Amino acid sequence: MKILITIMICSVVAYGCNSQNKGSKTAKLSDTLICPEISYEGYFGSPHGIKSYYDFGEGLECSKISRKPFLVYFSGLGSAQARKVEDKVLSDKEILGLIKSEFVITTLYVDARSKLEIDKQIVSELSGDTIKTYGLKQAYIEKEKFNDKEFPAFYIIDSNEHILAGPIYFTLDKKRFLEFLKEGKSKYYKLND
Repeated sequence: MKILITIMICSVVAYGCNSQNKGSKTAKLSDTLICPEISYEGYFGSPHGIKSYYDFGEGLECSKISRKPFLVYFSGLGSAQARKVEDKVLSDKEILGLIKSEFVITTLYVDARSKLEIDKQIVSELSGDTIKTYGLKQAYIEKEKFNDKEFPAFYIIDSNEHILAGPIYFTLDKKRFLEFLKEGKSKYYKLND
């Protein structure tokens, strides 16, 4: 009897915790456990308890592993507009819940001046110069991958780096931002079902 109960408990733990909710496209718990560690977590923070990556490649990798759309947020440490969006829009209960449960988010601060470790530095394809600071790397990524330089800016992409929704720039319109999230999520799952 004890063996049977032990097997049942193990089955519930092994299968129950890793099963997807009906009607939800959230990743399995086991998938999120193998996402890359978050670099720069000690340097930057995310508003409202949002688990965020601060490195594009790490966030993209987690998006692939967890099978969730990738929300890319170009921000600035000194940006009053970014703080307003975070305070007025990202704090909305429905928006915050959707971001936390249905997306992998990476917040990239284009104005951060901290030096990058050598293994995180990149060489500009345009100038051939080595990009040695965190903020310049994020600005370079925004320019190269999205042909953009504004912030705050939000994009939703898939694991092949195709833009599904956005950009959406400074806005305090919660309904518009929620529609942006839903559009990106819907397109992601249409392409990945």
